[in-house]
Amino acid sequence: MKIILVFCINLLIFNSVYAQLSRKDLVSYTLDFYIDEEKLQKKKTLRQEENESLPKDSSKSKSQKLKQMKSTQKKADKAALARKQTIKKALKENSEKINKALLSSKQKEKPYGTKLSFAKATDESKETVATITKKEELKKETKEKKPEEVMAEKPNYIKGVLKNTHPYIIGIGEFNDNIYHVKGKETYDYITKLYPGFEIKSKTSKKKFDAYLNTGFEVLRYTKNRKHDHESPFASGFAKYGFGKVSFVTSASSKRLRSTPSDLADEEISEFVDYWRYQMSQDARVTFNRLDIDLQYNKSLYGYEDEEFKSSNRAKDVIALRSSMKIFPKTKLFAEYAHGWLNYNKDASKNFDYDRPVVGLNGKILRKLDGTIKVGYNFGKRKNLKDPSGALYNAVVTYKASPRLHYSLNAVKGLGNINLISEGMIKYQGVSMGLSYLPPFLKKLRLKSNVGFWQRGSDLQTKDNYWQVSFRPEYKFKEWLMFGLGYAFENRSSKEQEKDYRNNRIEMSVISEF
Repeated sequence: MKIILVFCINLLIFNSVYAQLSRKDLVSYTLDFYIDEEKLQKKKTLRQEENESLPKDSSKSKSQKLKQMKSTQKKADKAALARKQTIKKALKENSEKINKALLSSKQKEKPYGTKLSFAKATDESKETVATITKKEELKKETKEKKPEEVMAEKPNYIKGVLKNTHPYIIGIGEFNDNIYHVKGKETYDYITKLYPGFEIKSKTSKKKFDAYLNTGFEVLRYTKNRKHDHESPFASGFAKYGFGKVSFVTSASSKRLRSTPSDLADEEISEFVDYWRYQMSQDARVTFNRLDIDLQYNKSLYGYEDEEFKSSNRAKDVIALRSSMKIFPKTKLFAEYAHGWLNYNKDASKNFDYDRPVVGLNGKILRKLDGTIKVGYNFGKRKNLKDPSGALYNAVVTYKASPRLHYSLNAVKGLGNINLISEGMIKYQGVSMGLSYLPPFLKKLRLKSNVGFWQRGSDLQTKDNYWQVSFRPEYKFKEWLMFGLGYAFENRSSKEQEKDYRNNRIEMSVISEF
């Protein structure tokens, strides 16, 4: 009986003391419990390392190790104290929950209820401590990072635009021994060409919007024939927007071109003929797994500056439906049907329209062969002249023999109004082969060469054969600076001997892109 009586008295005393325990005491108890437990664990670890690491036969090294460990212990104590203060602030936020647990246990008058609530509050405190520890580790990693790395993680749209803007300048010095491409009246000249401009590339992270712009000026200066000097702007670009399986692409370009007398039908012309070409296109694409369907519309405008040639101003429109299927990861099989019409502003008798079905391959054709191969047929209709109909093909492929050696092939057959002033149609076919080589002894040097043969005939019973050979080494001094030196030879042999000519060009170029 005495033992039972003593036990009950002790139990009553414990409950009364525990019930009078204040919120601050409980928080302090919880905090000291974890901090003290952590200190004891660190001290045990340090003592164990001390006993294992210190040699028994060296008293000096042992004393030095002890001093070092004491200084380490002091640093650990300071860190623990700072951590204790941080946890104390966090535990204050949870004190309301602990108070509610104590009040609810008193109301229910169940001694074990307080213990359960206390255990729940302790678990929440553990979660709070773990959260604070993660935040401290994240802050430590951020401090260790370089300032530029931290800035790179933050989106900066102004820097993004500036980074994707690349100003450039191309300078070319050329010697041409027959600038008009005529026979018997060869005129040589030294020509300076400058192309200052800039490129802007924009691409969003989600790939919904993509845009490109290249614009600048073309400046030509002739040493002897100053009347041909001119400056003209040029621009080209596109914008693409896509959402889901549907995408839209809009592109446009503007450029001033120059025709030589060999391109014209009138034999009396012995000067350049300048004209503008404007091109616009719209493309809407729908993608179904491996199948793409494109609806395209292209418009080209040709406008001559001289009054005597304005009768050749014309507009060309083409609307096409194209379907392509991915038969291999990097290979597509496509089929296209296009309808086009050509309208002259002042002479409707030259107008014609055509229908053109085409099939082909695009992408990686073989293991080392990339490019596009297509074949088709052109059904043309004209009012007063023979219909411009015939088979056509086009192949533009690159064979990668090795990382340093690439071969290229361009074969084409078709028809069009290449003879700019004549009302007749031109049939043309040709093939050219190119080579690009990076020698192992100079990694910054690239050697390029090209040889080609072309035939061209028209409704006016003309037939021309062209040979062309070129060679060009390029040396890249820096990422932003490249130097080039080139030579090109062209020979034309025509059915009309007075239209034969030869032309040699030597040029030196400097390309700088920032």
